[in-house]
Amino acid sequence: MARDDVADDGPPAKKARPTSVEDVVVERAGQGAAAMKSGRGALTLEEIAGDKLTQLAIKHWSEAARQQEQPPAFSPQLVEQIYRQELGGGQTRPPLLRRIMLLEVSQYLEGYLWPNFDPVTSSDGHVMSMLIMVNEKFRETVPPWTAFHTHKDVFPAFFQRVLALRTPAARAQLAQHESTAYLLFMINAFQSLEDEMVRAQVLKLVSLPLWHGLSHGRLQLELAAQPALAKRWKALLKKEAKAAAAAAAKKQQQQPAGDQDAAAATAQPKELPRAEAAFLPGMLQEFLHCLRTADAKLTGQSPPAAAVTAAAAADPAADADDEDDEDAAADGSAAAADAAANGHQQPATAAGGQQQRQQRRKPGRVGKRLLVHLERFVEFLIDLLSQLPTRRFVHAVVEDQQLLVKARRSVLYSSPEGHLFRQLLDLLNFYCDFPLNDHTGEQLKEEDVVGQHYDKVCQVQRLFFKHWPQLRDLALANCAAACDPAGLKRALQGLSQDELRDLVCKQLRLVGQDDPWAQDHDFLLDVVVTAYQRRASQRAAINAMPLYPTEGLLWDATQIPTAAYSGERPLALPKLNLQFLSPSDYLLRNFHLFRLEAAYEVREDIEVALQRLQPGKDFDNNIKFKGWSKMCTPVTSFRITQVAPARVGEAHPALVHAEVVIDTRGMRGDVASGWDELKQHDVLFMLAVNPPNEDELLEMAASSNSGTAAAAAANMSLVQRVGLLAVRGAEIVEVRDEEGGLMNDFTGRVRLDERKPPKGFVRTYVLALDPAQYQLDVNATSAGTAPDVYTTFNLLLRRDAKENNFKAVLESIRDSLNEQLVIPEWLVDIFLGYGDAGAAHYTQMPDEGRIKTVDFKDTFLDAQHLINSFPHYDVTFVTGSSSSGGNGSSKISTGSGQYDPAALPAPPYKVTFPTDQQQLQIAPGSTKRGADAESTLGSTTTAAEGTASGSTKPVLLVEHYKPVNMGPYPEDKPKGNEVRFTPVQAEAVSSGVQPGLTMVVGPPGTGKTDTAVQILQVLYHNCPGQRTLLITHSNQALNDLFAKMVARDIPARYLLRLGMGERDLDVDDDFSRAGRVNNMLARRLQLLAEVERLASLLGVASAEYTCETAGYFWLLHVLSRWEKFSAAVSSAEHKGRAASVGELFPFKEYFADAPQPLFKGDSYEEVGGSLIPGTLLTTRPLAGLRWLMNSLCRSFLH
Repeated sequence: MARDDVADDGPPAKKARPTSVEDVVVERAGQGAAAMKSGRGALTLEEIAGDKLTQLAIKHWSEAARQQEQPPAFSPQLVEQIYRQELGGGQTRPPLLRRIMLLEVSQYLEGYLWPNFDPVTSSDGHVMSMLIMVNEKFRETVPPWTAFHTHKDVFPAFFQRVLALRTPAARAQLAQHESTAYLLFMINAFQSLEDEMVRAQVLKLVSLPLWHGLSHGRLQLELAAQPALAKRWKALLKKEAKAAAAAAAKKQQQQPAGDQDAAAATAQPKELPRAEAAFLPGMLQEFLHCLRTADAKLTGQSPPAAAVTAAAAADPAADADDEDDEDAAADGSAAAADAAANGHQQPATAAGGQQQRQQRRKPGRVGKRLLVHLERFVEFLIDLLSQLPTRRFVHAVVEDQQLLVKARRSVLYSSPEGHLFRQLLDLLNFYCDFPLNDHTGEQLKEEDVVGQHYDKVCQVQRLFFKHWPQLRDLALANCAAACDPAGLKRALQGLSQDELRDLVCKQLRLVGQDDPWAQDHDFLLDVVVTAYQRRASQRAAINAMPLYPTEGLLWDATQIPTAAYSGERPLALPKLNLQFLSPSDYLLRNFHLFRLEAAYEVREDIEVALQRLQPGKDFDNNIKFKGWSKMCTPVTSFRITQVAPARVGEAHPALVHAEVVIDTRGMRGDVASGWDELKQHDVLFMLAVNPPNEDELLEMAASSNSGTAAAAAANMSLVQRVGLLAVRGAEIVEVRDEEGGLMNDFTGRVRLDERKPPKGFVRTYVLALDPAQYQLDVNATSAGTAPDVYTTFNLLLRRDAKENNFKAVLESIRDSLNEQLVIPEWLVDIFLGYGDAGAAHYTQMPDEGRIKTVDFKDTFLDAQHLINSFPHYDVTFVTGSSSSGGNGSSKISTGSGQYDPAALPAPPYKVTFPTDQQQLQIAPGSTKRGADAESTLGSTTTAAEGTASGSTKPVLLVEHYKPVNMGPYPEDKPKGNEVRFTPVQAEAVSSGVQPGLTMVVGPPGTGKTDTAVQILQVLYHNCPGQRTLLITHSNQALNDLFAKMVARDIPARYLLRLGMGERDLDVDDDFSRAGRVNNMLARRLQLLAEVERLASLLGVASAEYTCETAGYFWLLHVLSRWEKFSAAVSSAEHKGRAASVGELFPFKEYFADAPQPLFKGDSYEEVGGSLIPGTLLTTRPLAGLRWLMNSLCRSFLH
């Protein structure tokens, strides 16, 4: 916990972590006596060097001290001294953050605490010191567990000592801030499941023994639903019973002989749960006790008696007000301030210090340290429920305790101080109700959730009908009425206290019979209503959420931290863990976090604009702006123009349009151009400001004892100073000039040749407001809880286009949540953070999903290139007329190295891989490490050595084929590959074509772009029916890839370039969405012109050809002539004559401009006579003509 050391003048600069005392920042953040007294300024180098902690570090645990011939002996007394004086051990106040930072810089944990830790003799102060230092490493985002890996074998014993701090005797010695530090360590530990050393210890706390904390009824329900767990539970009970019996027998043997008979008469084997099983239930009870303590302080009652914790009793200042937590020198004592600056605590006397605290206590307020402890515990539960390994058994325990119902019934939940507490509970409720099977990890569909809910309601209705005649009406009602909260509570009000307790505890088993809360009638009603009411779906909640940030979100420090955030209190934010519950959970977390990140940036832009505008009021109480901003301008008028009725199933309007008018007169040319360049889909923000006038500032000064209006304004925040009332976002629909002409229209309503410069200086923006936010505002206005904000807008803010795309991203995530996500099975576990990423490699997948034979096209420049690219295979070339070993086929094996290179066929090649890829050796570029790599390399060596002894490598069959002739014209031949790929790059191409995950990593200039282009080339030709999405981090990278793809053998009609970088694409054609259509239309005209030219050459009557009539022309005049030609060259008269092919060809005049001769070769076979009857149409000059007709039909007829 930190009270000082937080700079108030902006966000701290990002710097590397200091590795020594001298690396600490030496510039003082605040100058003057006030900064020195408050202790908020950064320490100077002289102060650090002269600090006693620095001297102790140099003497006892610095690197120089440890490398001495006789290193200093370890002093447990020194650890206790530092813990008491510097880390707040046994003190009523938490430690200063600067003291902890100084210990972390001096490597106190890795240099002194951990190397000298002894599980038996080390004190609790030693253990707590280590916990605090681990927490500091997490706060500074430093790897926290690196030091512990030096002695992994000691870590389990250390963790047992950590658990021992939860015993009643140990807890009684901990102050409130120490309990919070312990809780924070557990939060950090459970966030480190990726570390095997930590994971092995923390998962024991959330394993099956945890169900010892369940009530008997809930335990029976859980075991009945999971028969496999029921068997494990019985085995666990037997094992624990044997352990308890053995422990009792051992204890009896250690007793004196005279006491054994008496002990044997009374001793019975007792099944004692392990310490791990009591950990979480004990923390839950401690949380509830602290919550009751907070409620007692809010209501002015006496705190409840300590039942499970002595934290409040041991800490007489636990209920101190916030001033006690904010500044150690608040009492104005210069001596105390100087001592605090050097890390010394001023111990108050037991009577005098407590008396002063009681005098300063503000009735009806919760101490800050107690509130932070409650918030941290809710964060702890959120972390447990948001990870599948920890959720499995914890969820039932949290539900059995009815923690959410109890917390929501607390006074703190509805108090202003509990704002963050409420938000955290709402997040906890979200993960409690997350649609997921806790034991299988399978996400439930929305229809499954609804079905399960109605089944549960029908079940309780049958119970009411059979056993509760007084609830017969509720039993006969429809499901919607039965789960209505008001109707359900009204029906259950007629039951007596005993009847309701029997129903809830014995029959429904929602609350344990021994729970003290079971005596509360209202609590039992809330439990039943919470269990059976219909919950809103996640999809509905996301769709009803406004996408644009408002003033309530922008300046909510619990969700969007300020620059002064020190990490003392949690944030009501989902965490991006390494593991997620489901793909929807991943998208939801990213949705919320990206929304808040965008809001943070919007807030900064608004604050900068308002500071530049300097709004104020004149003597007539009119709002004036003393400054100017190029990104924000006053509004001339604003009005709502259209509110469309709601769609079926929605509670907000279908659309809300408004018009906002600004005047660019008086703006600089570049500033006015910025407003004129706004276009459709750009996002604008409307602001309403009403700064206080002079009289209002004087009243504020009098109430705050500021003296003058200027002093009062200086003490106000920016939002208060400018009087910011509302912030609303909107998307531009269209932009009009002073005469109503459309500007920057890309919808096609204004042709390119009709576009004119804008007229005048008045600009009208038609905006689409957020319908969900508009409905919320209308509801608040009609209820009288908020004014009509749409009559108060007087500023319009624009943002940089590159930073203003958040709405499109949020809409994309929301659309993905509304659809059923389709993720390959091999990617699901990796996507969620479970399993081995290596399992996604294509060699680890079943043979059924892989492509057996891959057409590599122009990947390999020659046969030797292919052989070198697969060094772990016996590359065997299949030559002849059949690749299956039939007549005329032969094989050339290159595995032995004895082959004639001249006999190898030329590219292109089709490669057939072995069926059992899982037994292959390590692939080039594999990411295997450690023992896996060694074993795999060992098998590779064995295979290579075995080749000489007669064994063979896996055989790779390679077949040459004749490529399709694209036409007689040189420009018809596409650009081929000229890169001689390395074996690693060739393996990347092979992997990229197959199902699975392929990652190509390398520094610049290593051929990643060429490899990616080749993967896309091969992928298109092997899977022509599949769609490929190419995403990059920058427009330049995407343009480089796209330009190389355009030059390859991929038809232009299949390429589409999205995004703003299309304008910078260095290609001849336009591949944007609109440009692609224009290119197709232009290509249509070119092809129809070719049809007309061919018709005139064939003597066919001219006509206005369309795509449809061109198809008829192909059938009647082209294909008929081709069939006659095929029959003629195949006849006995001309068969075998090479000259006959050229003489009889009916389209010689059409190809007169092509390089001659059209048919090359000295023999009939070379010309292609043997292929004429079936395939000459696709391999000879007429292929160009056929492509012309097919292009017309495929593009414009289908």
